[in-house]
Amino acid sequence: DGGWGEFSNYSACSLECGGGTQERVRLCNNPEPQYGGSQCLTVEGVEQLEESQIEPCNTQPCPIDGGWGEFSNYSACSLECGGGTRERVRLCNNPEPQYGGSQCLTVEGVEQLEESQVEPCNTQPCPIDGGWGEFSNYSACSLECGGGTQERVRLCNNPEPQYGGSQCRTVEGVEQLEESQVEPCNTQPCPIDGGWGEFSNYSACSLECGGGTQERVRL
Repeated sequence: DGGWGEFSNYSACSLECGGGTQERVRLCNNPEPQYGGSQCLTVEGVEQLEESQIEPCNTQPCPIDGGWGEFSNYSACSLECGGGTRERVRLCNNPEPQYGGSQCLTVEGVEQLEESQVEPCNTQPCPIDGGWGEFSNYSACSLECGGGTQERVRLCNNPEPQYGGSQCRTVEGVEQLEESQVEPCNTQPCPIDGGWGEFSNYSACSLECGGGTQERVRL
């Protein structure tokens, strides 16, 4: 009758992780069945000339490398104009790294569990409201006497309104790009030259005869 030999060494595991199998074999050769002798019997009572045993191996979980999830929506812009920034974020959770798996890699090759992207936004210039400049000097008086006027002007150029900014406001609250101020000048009366009025009638003659005189007057 046949008799079982020694088991061979176990084979290499079929997987490095996650649950593989390894196998060992023994032969019915100690001795081999001869002259009508029976084959070896397995534990189950089956006659065999070879028997294998299979065992689980490397049952530890395999490392799971992290994968990037979707980016979040962009945040609100940090400024309303003039060039702000907005940011969005993604997490290394699709899947998360487990069992010694590596974190996600950024474009620069850096391992991270979170990555943010920042981009410019609202790059349009901010509105600049106008501001009044200095008044110019007064112009020459329009008259030398008798009450003339002189004018000075200021412009809305300090700064000029730009990118939808408002014009300057006058004291009355009116939006203007130019404002003038008018002042009286040379208010003294003008010289008036005298002019002769009409002569009065002649007075009575100073004598009735012999040559008198009579007089008339004008102012």
